[in-house]
Amino acid sequence: RIERFRNLNNYPGKVYFVRSAYPPGYPPITTGQTDCFAITAIQAKKLQEALIHLFPKLNFTLIILNYVEVPSQSIIGIDKVREFKIGKDVQGMDDLIKLLNK
Repeated sequence: RIERFRNLNNYPGKVYFVRSAYPPGYPPITTGQTDCFAITAIQAKKLQEALIHLFPKLNFTLIILNYVEVPSQSIIGIDKVREFKIGKDVQGMDDLIKLLNK
């Protein structure tokens, strides 16, 4: 798996990376971190920059999954990044499935 990941830069097709926030009601995290229940635009931008640095030739989209139950600012205007707000009951997944089936 690690070798396949490292070779992604040479992959000729489209690649989707998915980063999901923890769902609402998830048991408390033992480290005390509370910033993982919503992914911010700053966090998405940092991850996008890291992926571009690691894979400069790769055609990718970073999919951010945030939950509608957790208030957060929309993530817009970041190249190669799409945010989907989903519900704990999988609401919002239809748009994501349409994107992945293109």
